[in-house]
Amino acid sequence: MNNRISHILKYFKDTPEVQRIKELEPYIDNNKKINELFSLLKDKQKELVRAQNGNDICDLKKIKQEYNGIKQKLLDLPFLEEYLELVDYEHNILQQLASEIEIELQKSLK
Repeated sequence: MNNRISHILKYFKDTPEVQRIKELEPYIDNNKKINELFSLLKDKQKELVRAQNGNDICDLKKIKQEYNGIKQKLLDLPFLEEYLELVDYEHNILQQLASEIEIELQKSLK
């Protein structure tokens, strides 16, 4: 099983999308403006989750607008839209992989 995991990790790390993410990360990590916006976005995302769980529609709309405004500022920066799309794509692949692993584990336990 450990060999399979190593093989999957190697395959995943070698994808063109992950390689491109690695190329872009230093530019993002070393940019103060981008880091500040990411920090604000994460804070708004937490507020959004709290508002969704609290069922406060007024706060939810306001926070969602603020979140979208910050996200748009990030998307307006060069190469950041590409980076976020790649991260989202890779996240979806990981979720899909986790689901497939779960299904296979459930099958083997039956």
